[in-house]
This record gives sequence, structure tokens and C-alpha cells, in this order.
Amino acid sequence: MTGKKSLLQRARIDLVLAGENIQKTDDELYLDIAAYHLQQGVEKLLKYQIEHYGEVYRKTHDIGLLWGDAEELGLNPPEWVWVNRVQLNRYQSETRYGDSIVASRREIREFLVLAEQYSEQVLNETTRHGDEHGVHEIL
Repeated sequence: MTGKKSLLQRARIDLVLAGENIQKTDDELYLDIAAYHLQQGVEKLLKYQIEHYGEVYRKTHDIGLLWGDAEELGLNPPEWVWVNRVQLNRYQSETRYGDSIVASRREIREFLVLAEQYSEQVLNETTRHGDEHGVHEIL
């Protein structure tokens, strides 16, 4: 499996973990865990797209910067990611150490549906362009 496949696989696993944690009890800690994995999944999807295009992605967690790089390359990253970049960045930075919850269950669920659609879009683009080797490992 190549590095870019690994990155896509990791993104999809982050989204699965976000989904599992959002289903847990009403314990607010699980909301933070879900939000963190959601952000990580989106970040890795952006990085995968950039890498798959043949470019080196930035070593950053900033969703806005990564989205801008993907947009500049003509990769058409989802608009919702750009619109919600500040909140997604908060999921990465504030959920690890903060005492306050950064997202509601409803918000995370809404973003998770969009992120899963984005993941499917990226996977479909990958397989459509003849990159089918190892796709079964990603699923």
C-alpha cells in the first residue's frame, strides 16, 4: 500500500471513529473525541487529494490553508469545508486540552454526513482514475 492510500485509509478510519464516538452516551468527552476525529478525517482527505495530484501537502493542521492549496490545484474541495474551516480547526486544537465542549452533537453529526460524502467522492475519484490497487484495503 502506498503512502497516499494509507492517508486515505487513515482519513476514513478517523470518520468511523467520529461516528462511533458520537453514538456513545451523553458524556461530553465523547463529543470532543468525535469532533477531533472528524477534523482529522477532513484534514487527511484534503492532504490525500493534494498528494494524489502529485504535490507535497503542507505539514499543517489548518483546514483553511489545505483547502486553499487544493482549490489552487483545481481539485474542487467541498465548499462546506471552507465555510466551516474555523470551527473545524477548533475541533483539532481545542478538543485535546480544553475544558469546554467545542461542538454540539447535532453539529458534529451534520459535518460527519458531509465528511463521509466527501470521503466517498475522493474514493470514487481515485478508483475512476485507475488507482484501484489496494482500494479494498481502504474500505
